[in-house]
Order: sequence, then C-alpha cells, then structure tokens
Amino acid sequence: MLTIIGGTYREICVSPDWDQLFGSGLRAAAACSAMGQLGGEKVKLYTCAALTEEDEARSRAETYGIDIEILARKACVEFRYQHPAARPTVYAPQGHSIEAKRDCITGEHVLAFGMLEGEFPVNAGRLVYDPQAGRKAVPLGKREMRGQECCIVANLVEGRAMLSALGFGEAAISLVPSEVARQLREREGVAGVIIKNGVYGAWVASSKSLDPIPCYQTDRVFSIGSGDVFSGVFAFSWAVTGLPPSDAAEMASRATAYYCNSQSLPIPVDVAKATAGLVAVPHRAEADPKLVYLAGPLFNLQEVWFVEETKRSLESIGLRVFSPWHEVGYSDDPQKLASEDLEGLKRSDVVLALVDGLDAGTIFEAGYATARGIPVVAYGERVNDSDLTMLVGSGTRLFRDFTTALYHAAWTAAGT
Repeated sequence: MLTIIGGTYREICVSPDWDQLFGSGLRAAAACSAMGQLGGEKVKLYTCAALTEEDEARSRAETYGIDIEILARKACVEFRYQHPAARPTVYAPQGHSIEAKRDCITGEHVLAFGMLEGEFPVNAGRLVYDPQAGRKAVPLGKREMRGQECCIVANLVEGRAMLSALGFGEAAISLVPSEVARQLREREGVAGVIIKNGVYGAWVASSKSLDPIPCYQTDRVFSIGSGDVFSGVFAFSWAVTGLPPSDAAEMASRATAYYCNSQSLPIPVDVAKATAGLVAVPHRAEADPKLVYLAGPLFNLQEVWFVEETKRSLESIGLRVFSPWHEVGYSDDPQKLASEDLEGLKRSDVVLALVDGLDAGTIFEAGYATARGIPVVAYGERVNDSDLTMLVGSGTRLFRDFTTALYHAAWTAAGT
C-alpha cells in the first residue's frame, strides 16, 4: 500500500474555468488510485481540511477508492490562478495551521509532500519526499522524515534552494539541472533525486547513473497539479512496484502528459499504452536554452501587462525570451526600432505571436518570421480564423488556450 501525506486545497482558475477541491495530497492519491486497487489495496491519504470541506473531501476520496484520514484545520485554503501557468495567489487565513500534536506516520511505502499546515513526522521503509515549497524548500535531512530508502522529487527551483541550504550557497543558482540532481543526491545521501525541468523533462540521479527523462507533447496542456501527478505515480512505481528511479520517472512523465492532455484521473494502470502515441520532446544541451521572440501589441496598460505575464510564464518553463518591449523599448526613430526588433527575431528559434486585436506590427513580425523559415505559434481567444488565413495557411499554429500556446512554443523551439 502507498501512504500519501499532503494537502487538500481549493483550486480556482479563471481561464480555463476550474473550481475544484484537490491539492497535492488528494490529487496524487487520485492519480495512482487505480494502480493501488489493481494490487487489492487502497491508497491511504493523510491530509487536512476545514470542517466545511470535510464532506466534499471524503466524497472525492470515496469516488477514487481512497482511504482518507483528515485532521481538521479552522480555515479553508485557496489557490487562485489567472491561468494554469500563472503564479497562484494563496489565500491561507489565520487558523489554517494545525495546532494539535501530529503523531508520527509510519508506513512501508510513503509519499510525503510539504504542506502549508506544517510538518508530519514520518518513518517509512521507502520514502519519497516532494517539498512543494519553491525557493523555501527544506532539505530532506532537515525534516522530521526518515526512510530506510529515500528519493527526492523536486523542480529546479526547489532543487537549487535545497542545495543552497546544504552549504552550496549562491553557486547553486547557476547549476544545470543534471548537476543539481547529482549534487543533491550526494549531499542528501539518498537512493535517487529527480529534478523536474518544465517542458524539457527531468533528470534522475541514482547511485548507478544520471539519466534524462523526456517530457511528452500533448495537444492540450492543463498544468495545475501536474507535479502532484508526477510525484504520485513516481512514488507508486518506485516504492511499491520496485522500478528503478529512472524507469519510475519515465512512467511519471507519461502519467503527467496523460493528465495534462485529458484533465482526468485516475491515471490508467497501463499508462505506457495510454500514451504510446505521444512524441517525446527532443533532449537539449542544458547550457543552450532556446530563444522565443515574443510579438504582441503594447499600446495600453492591459497589453503591456499581458506581454509581461507572457514573458514571465515562458521563462518559468525554461525559455529565454526576446521581448521588444524589454530588449529594445520605445524609440522616436522607427527605422532603428524596426532594425533592432528584427535582429532579435532573426536570432530566435520560434515566434510566439499574441494575435488578439490583429495588431499590424505583430502580424508583420509573424509574416517576416515565416518568410525566414522561423516557426510561428499564435495565441488568440477573440480572433476569427478567417482573419489569419495567410498565417495559418503558411504553417502558423493557432491556439485558443494560453497555457497550451506557451508549451507548444517551447516544444516547437526544442525541435528546431
């Protein structure tokens, strides 16, 4: 049986519309619930919820066949997103922390997430630790969590933060993902470390090898909770099934792709078969991040804000961005402005065009890129297909969902 310790939180997203009670613990348990039932055992979840949420949390756990134990907190906790790739605003009112003493949770196979409510002491046979804390990630060795064998699953920001806390200092910021994985495994003394690197997959460091794990391209990308699914399926595959860390991470990457594309849980037991038609993103040199040219209108506050948010979102998934607004700025000399913008475009691997409003400059930049053989990905919710006949007819891919457009821009760049 897999025991999971993790949060249950309300998640609210503007676009696409999403309002569900999940959080890292409940989602991870739901993700691997079918795998657990195949072996004749339920996944066990230890979590926290406000009294007003308990019935909904228990109902969801029953739907997925999860054995749930809830420690009450006084207040609801919400994560609010403008879009799935956005930084969430966390509403954690006074009273969300757990005041009661938390007994040590023991289990043969345990996945422990970092939680807003505080730490649960853990004693496990095989332990998987996911800090879920960004730049505030705490190393496993400094938590009240013990396992006979341990693996750490973290994103690149968390991996660097843990290395810094382990004495690596500011030098950790400049380390490439594979080196973060290797150094963290050595310093924590664990069986394996998985460092996730957005659209470029992950690196797995074990005692035997250092392996890249691909990300898989999907038609649609709903990324809220994708890391929860990865950790849940990795924990089950490594701790319960006994796969080597690299093979377990491969299953977790496929499971994440299945979830992002379908937005459905649980993950199929034969996830390899369910994702057999997906294409792996080409592995890239870690010191050679791809460059995206960001084309979009800049004539009012809303447009400038959206360009800023798009740039931040692209960078958060591992890309360099040439944004004329940031790299060139305004100029009274149109010839100088156009020349510098187009020089940046020529160096780019892909163009992401924000086409709502059909700004003349954006359409020109997309056409110029097409003429030079630079691929173009377009995002627009309110533009008519007929208005982009020339671009779409010459190879531009138009997406109506913002997060999907971001990821496809990255995947297109990776293939250039």
